[in-house]
Amino acid sequence: MTLAFHWPALGLILALTGLLATPASVSAQETEVSARFLDVGDTRSGRIHLSMRFQSPDDGHTLRIQDVIGDSSGIDIQVRLEREPDEVFGPEVQVRRQSLTLDGLPPGRYPLRLFDLDSGEVTDQVEIEVAEVAQLPHPLPVRVWPSDPGRFDHLWLIFEPASFCDQFTVNSVILESKRIFVDRQPVACTGDMITPRLVAVPLAEANRPLNGVRQFEITEGREFGERARVGTFMLNVADRLSYRLGGHWFNPEQSGHGVDLQMLDDGQVLLTWFVFDQAGNPAWLVASGGQSGNTASLDAVIVEGGRFPPDFDAETIVRRPWGRIELEFLGCTRAVMRWTSDFPGFNDGQLDLQRLTSTAGHGCDDAPPESVLTPDWYRGPDSYFRLP
Repeated sequence: MTLAFHWPALGLILALTGLLATPASVSAQETEVSARFLDVGDTRSGRIHLSMRFQSPDDGHTLRIQDVIGDSSGIDIQVRLEREPDEVFGPEVQVRRQSLTLDGLPPGRYPLRLFDLDSGEVTDQVEIEVAEVAQLPHPLPVRVWPSDPGRFDHLWLIFEPASFCDQFTVNSVILESKRIFVDRQPVACTGDMITPRLVAVPLAEANRPLNGVRQFEITEGREFGERARVGTFMLNVADRLSYRLGGHWFNPEQSGHGVDLQMLDDGQVLLTWFVFDQAGNPAWLVASGGQSGNTASLDAVIVEGGRFPPDFDAETIVRRPWGRIELEFLGCTRAVMRWTSDFPGFNDGQLDLQRLTSTAGHGCDDAPPESVLTPDWYRGPDSYFRLP
């Protein structure tokens, strides 16, 4: 269903969420069509989260929102019974709780009405007041992504802005006073429709200066350089290498052999090196060990004796001590691998590595995925509309 909204020179954004149908134990003959407000949220940001109760006979029709129209003199949420095609209903009453988010509301004090198009009557109304200047909630709910940061992870601050068109940047990070200054650049919304997304502001790389538990203040840049505290959060960077370092690593100048790396929950590092001996035979090296700081020290074995299925026999597999491997991470995508080995056909050496893929689905330097930036109240692209 496509919803149309009419706003003269104003942006109205409609986010339609969470439909829940619950049968009632009342006959259809005893029930009238009704729409009621259950809850109306805070209006300070110019964005209202509503909860409504829709009731109608369960006779093949469903009460749905058709349109939202209005201005600073009042807003009408228009509803109408719609026939559900190819559906068979019983003699019960259909009761649905529906969530709705209205955005870009004009400032002022005015009624918000539920209007039944079929009867031409207002079924419920509430009085709302919208501030002249949209205000972020205080304290502003802020979280850090990723939620389990380790060394070399790139950290992002995520929050819901007053306007989804504004741009935000980190102005400065003062570790001594544990304060972060975030500047907001107001941007006018253009076009017929925008998609609601949370703001993700790059903070810093989770290395030694941020390691441990710290508390920071989030501030928003305002006109004339004025700054105001809008929220706090706790930052806890674990004393370990990032899980997102796991993946395939290789040297681009020696493509054809490489390393599969896994960062385990217990702090151990598992490495498998798919390589060749000096005679050109494929060699499968498996190494594991602990980590300290930016390095991982691993004991390696070479695996021999296997055959291709169906002739594989686990009893013939032999794991022989091969030597030591040390990984030194220089960043999220760069590392140096050094090794020593007395095993015949091999020698000591080192190799520069670059990360090729990530087993975590995203690398430690990637921006948050769309799933993280979707507001909890948003339920898909067809539920959010905006008119100039």
